[in-house]
Amino acid sequence: MITTNIVDKKNIPVSHFGIILDWNQWQKLSLKLIELDLEFIIKPYIRFKEEIGEQATMFIKDPSDNFIEFKSFKNDQYIFASD
Repeated sequence: MITTNIVDKKNIPVSHFGIILDWNQWQKLSLKLIELDLEFIIKPYIRFKEEIGEQATMFIKDPSDNFIEFKSFKNDQYIFASD
């Protein structure tokens, strides 16, 4: 059973690795993974749209069953910022 927390109305795996990419790198990677028909835990989308901390995010599972989040912030000064 996967332990999750609800964030932005999505079940986010509690234990996961996170990688922050440049906005353009994230866009290219998400398109490539979609093109490869990769199975997503959470499909690419924009979280917290028009709020402090707005970010692009997606989750996948690697071959060793680790959850990996790829994310990018529209504005790097707001990495992990909140109201």
